[in-house]
Amino acid sequence: MRINGSALAGLAYFDRLTEMKLLTFSPPVQSPHVQTERIDYTVPDGVKFYAEFIRVEIRRTTVALPGGVARVLISYTPVDGTPTEIVRVELQDNVAGAIAVETLPNLGVMNTGDEIQVYTADSSTDGTVGYYLYIKGYEFA
Repeated sequence: MRINGSALAGLAYFDRLTEMKLLTFSPPVQSPHVQTERIDYTVPDGVKFYAEFIRVEIRRTTVALPGGVARVLISYTPVDGTPTEIVRVELQDNVAGAIAVETLPNLGVMNTGDEIQVYTADSSTDGTVGYYLYIKGYEFA
């Protein structure tokens, strides 16, 4: 790649045989549940993954009595490392229509074997919640 006549060192991720990935979980509604894995992505051999953004939306669709906490947890695990929680979004309101939203841009580059996992949980004993989970990124050589 050249800008103003000078060569840059290496190519940008989008110039390196990219393949866009959109990892999602968005069923209509979920009843109360213990922590459950919804997305599990491991970077394949021979590529890296640029995580462009993560978007989490939790929406209480019906009233929860008694109230509980609906949450989304996202963890990152390097290839030979320890899982680290990188995102926690909680909805503590039990009223129908309550919402919690978080968007995180430019998370960086993951290497071959690195893993990202997304979990949901709802500690209420009644009501339903909609989860809208998106991770957009690019695999590149």
